[in-house]
Amino acid sequence: MLKCKRILLAEAKDGIDIHPFNKWTFRKNPGENAVVDLFATKFGKPLQDAKVLIEPCNCENIFSPGPEVGQPPLPCTTETRTKKSGIASLSIEAKDPQNYRKYIDGQLYPFFYSVEGQTSNCSSVCSNNPLMLLNSVFVVLVWDNYRRKGENATWLDDVYPIFKQYANLYPVMTENFVDLGNYYEVKEHLKAINMSLRLPMSHPNHMPVTRDLSASKRQVTLEWLSNEKLPIGEKQDYYSIENLRRDLQTALEVEHATIPPYLTALASIKNSFNHEIHKVIRSIVIEEMMHLTLVANILNAVGGKPLLYSKDFLPHYPSRMPGGLQPDLIIPIEKLSLGLIRNIFMKIEQPTLEQKLISSYKHTYHYAHHHSIKKEQEHCHTTDEGTSCKPTMHQTYYSDPLIDDELNSCFLKG
Repeated sequence: MLKCKRILLAEAKDGIDIHPFNKWTFRKNPGENAVVDLFATKFGKPLQDAKVLIEPCNCENIFSPGPEVGQPPLPCTTETRTKKSGIASLSIEAKDPQNYRKYIDGQLYPFFYSVEGQTSNCSSVCSNNPLMLLNSVFVVLVWDNYRRKGENATWLDDVYPIFKQYANLYPVMTENFVDLGNYYEVKEHLKAINMSLRLPMSHPNHMPVTRDLSASKRQVTLEWLSNEKLPIGEKQDYYSIENLRRDLQTALEVEHATIPPYLTALASIKNSFNHEIHKVIRSIVIEEMMHLTLVANILNAVGGKPLLYSKDFLPHYPSRMPGGLQPDLIIPIEKLSLGLIRNIFMKIEQPTLEQKLISSYKHTYHYAHHHSIKKEQEHCHTTDEGTSCKPTMHQTYYSDPLIDDELNSCFLKG
């Protein structure tokens, strides 16, 4: 004879159960309605004419740390009744959260549901067993009503803030396909991006794959993509104290990203070997740390807060430089070598202006050198043995497509 020593699963003593009839998560744009159906039963049979209680449930044990959810409050009925089928329906109209969570689009609105007479409520479940809330809440995500800042959508004001978040979210796509935070790469892949954004949400190639782009953001983005000129916007109008703080945070990430490669190379030098090189690299590491400290102090001074512990702060090597600096440079983690110094460290330390000047100087030197050589005409003679030609000195033109679009900028008169 079997005896039950411990009950693992059982109905409630009163036999009452209630749960969402169709789904328990809703994604809505401002002005849309979330129609929620709750199915109540008693000992497996539909429970009719039962009062169902609804209350906001912003449980801090689940929805923290992070921006507060459920604010500003979303109007919702506090009670409804089940029909003969045991289903209770309610409709919640989505209101614009007005970017309450700042850097996170939209707002979450969790609601706790129960049948009148049940002892559990949001407060008790949140305090005693917050994971059980997953069985007792439905959640409405309401997106912000995103509006373009000017008469026409521009890259800096309207599209970049959207695309840059996805560039950060999908570094694999940034490294292998397109950097959505780079205007020129977006322009190069315009056709593919435009097509993906216009596909139905059910399509496997729909963009973004997370399906979390609001209708208003999609509309502004498509409006910009449909413009033949793809307007960038006025940089002087775009820059603000918030942009300064963001750029200083990027500068922090740039300084920090160089330290691990230097430290790794430094640690790979054997004891009592290469004292001078050890000394130089060690001094560079100290300087990078000093630069990081200076940037953090400036960020504090302008009312910002240095973020040193976020997941975006830690690069995954091999990695590109943060902020789109030297996009063709891939920084590895490896032992010290002449190739590492020449191809990586010297490129990191070389100022952008100096890179352009060096390229331009080489261009001018080569052009002047070959311009000074007399151009000889080619002479060919035909004999019984065949045709022979005297080699000529052809003028060779050197250009750097990254610096000069044409040779006229380096033409030397004389």
